[in-house]
Amino acid sequence: MQQHQKAFWAAVKRAAAARDERATLPKASPVLSPWAFWLLVALVQQRRRQRWVADVVRNHLQGDPEALATAGALGQPEEISQQGIVPGMPEWEYRFHGRGCELTHRITGESIDVDFYDDEGEWFDGWFYCRYLKKARQLTPPEQRLIELHPSIDTIMVSLAELKLTRFATGIKENRAVFKLADDVVANTALVEAFCDAWSGGKNRFSAAVEVGDWLAASDRLPEGIDETTARLLQAAADECRRARAQIVLRQLEEGRGDRTAMFALAEVGPPELDAVIEKVLQGQPSSMMVGALDVIARRGGPAWCDRVFALFERLDPNADIPQPAAWMRCAVFLIRQAYRVPEVLTALSRARSHEAADAALLLLEHAPELSRPQFRAALRSSVPFDRARAAAILAILDEEWGRREMIEALWASEDQRMTSDCRAALCCSRSPEAHRAAEEWEERFPHVPESGPFYSAADVALRNSDSFLQYEMSQLHDRVLPLRGRVK
Repeated sequence: MQQHQKAFWAAVKRAAAARDERATLPKASPVLSPWAFWLLVALVQQRRRQRWVADVVRNHLQGDPEALATAGALGQPEEISQQGIVPGMPEWEYRFHGRGCELTHRITGESIDVDFYDDEGEWFDGWFYCRYLKKARQLTPPEQRLIELHPSIDTIMVSLAELKLTRFATGIKENRAVFKLADDVVANTALVEAFCDAWSGGKNRFSAAVEVGDWLAASDRLPEGIDETTARLLQAAADECRRARAQIVLRQLEEGRGDRTAMFALAEVGPPELDAVIEKVLQGQPSSMMVGALDVIARRGGPAWCDRVFALFERLDPNADIPQPAAWMRCAVFLIRQAYRVPEVLTALSRARSHEAADAALLLLEHAPELSRPQFRAALRSSVPFDRARAAAILAILDEEWGRREMIEALWASEDQRMTSDCRAALCCSRSPEAHRAAEEWEERFPHVPESGPFYSAADVALRNSDSFLQYEMSQLHDRVLPLRGRVK
């Protein structure tokens, strides 16, 4: 074990037994930043959940995690369907996907998703874990502390890079989001759990935070009677933690390794350089960093950025390659919310013909309904499947005559199964018998011929899942769209 790891585990051991009444400030610098430390602790808890998923796959779903790891979708169990209720565990639903299995609690919505790269569920997908934290209703105190430090949650991916750099985690080169905990972390699971129990008890958190170097938590939890000099030292240490975090992210941005999450991470610590960095990103080429910078501006609000965002809006092309359309749409939403040159923005929304075409139509429906119908017409014929599905979902929620007419016209304008699948699914959701008949007549005229062979193509899988995807989009859009009924005359 390397020297820095020995020092780390000694600090965790002291923290697990710490007492506030005998707290002293350690002289050594912490091995991990507070952001990386709490991610490591939370991942030890998540590892136990993932191993439980592997156990459910073996003992309740007649599956084999090793077969999933080796063969992917071909390793899924043949004895049961791809998704359903876990036998013997009626409160849980399962869903196999590729090499993975997702378990979702039917009441709380808690979702634990694991891609198997071994037979025990030791490997993590960083984005799966972020999604778990976003959906979980009951988080442990260590996880709550993790989110206090990562309010955007996705910025956990920045802290993951530190765990890999310090050898507390190891990854797969082809996929930076996939990793597992180092062997010495697994070997010290009991010590981490003892620390979690001590922290969750709520007592002596000041001493525990000091031992592991979470100066931000320590400065927020000063015990009674602490002298003013020590309080100032703690605040200075907390400020230095934030500066160090900002410098890590700034280096990523300067070296071209930054992305949208890096912009969020920088905004979370709020360094003096933040506005200058955002300005530089907005003046550069379209990128995920630009999308992140616009999201940061939107969260901070205020009219100070309106001129620059409008200039960027005019420079971007909604029909260019991604992520340019996403940046363009974020500009439009920000400017409308700031009531800045709104007529020009609304007129420009009709330029979207591929990516973002459906969201442009929705914005027009909200703010200029008389312009929205041609934009929906374009979105239903978009070359981007997501935009066709989103436009159809919006019209399915509205379920109005004009919307049904637009979908029927789009339906008969094409003989392609995939191009029309979303319109057909939306028409079948309608209360109108005429809409149902239109979908049925099209399918009789152009029947689907199933693919032959042992495998399904991606296009055929998408076609099979079009109904469920439309329902998902409708659930996501329902509350926003339903009040817009009757806007188009």
